Amino acid sequence: MVNLEEKGKIKTSIIGKLNNRGMRNLKIFNLLRSRFLAVYNPAYAGLRNDTKVNCDTVSCARPHPAFAGFRFWNWSFTKKGFTLIELILVVALIGMFLVVAVPATRDVLTTDPLKKASRQLIGLERKLRTDAVRDQTDYILNLDLPKVAFWVTTPDMTPEKIDDIKKNPQHLPEGVTIADVVTESNKKQSATVVAIKFSKKNACPPAVIHLAYEEKAMTLVINPFLGVTDIYDKYVDIVLEKAESSTIK
Repeated sequence: MVNLEEKGKIKTSIIGKLNNRGMRNLKIFNLLRSRFLAVYNPAYAGLRNDTKVNCDTVSCARPHPAFAGFRFWNWSFTKKGFTLIELILVVALIGMFLVVAVPATRDVLTTDPLKKASRQLIGLERKLRTDAVRDQTDYILNLDLPKVAFWVTTPDMTPEKIDDIKKNPQHLPEGVTIADVVTESNKKQSATVVAIKFSKKNACPPAVIHLAYEEKAMTLVINPFLGVTDIYDKYVDIVLEKAESSTIK
């Protein structure tokens, strides 16, 4: 059994070690605090590194404006930050705002029906040209000029499947019409279905597509090997020359 005298010695030893460690930590804390205060407040610049800072003798009442909310004597912030729930709510609100605002903004920026129609046809032309080379299959773009509609077929489709595709064609933006299409033979087609074939060899017949919307017009020129190479924001008469070049009248 340990007697009371030995217990007292053990207790005194432990307390002494704790006090020594606390004093060492306090000295380190005072050293770091004095160096930091000397950086932001000129009143501390003359203090030595081992000097204990006393807020009664050195002014701590008016710190630098950038550190106005920071208490240097206890190293704690006077202003609280945001909680995790608040941050999640803010992020959720921003996400909801973007979901609503982005489509509306996109529609506002693309209100010109002619530009919409031209982008639609240009994108379709590029896609069919790429798919034909990738799949090694010819794709045929069918433009129904009277109905302002179009659909895509392949040579190996059955008549029944083609009829099913015709029943659900795609359309250009409302109000936009296809005034006419100039084919390889330099004939203007305006009341029929025009077929433009995109070959698996990355080629297609030359063509000129004239779009119209109210009093505005737009001209798209399709090159056999380069795709849509020219776009005019007006109706332009173009004469095709044997699929190699074209001239403007």
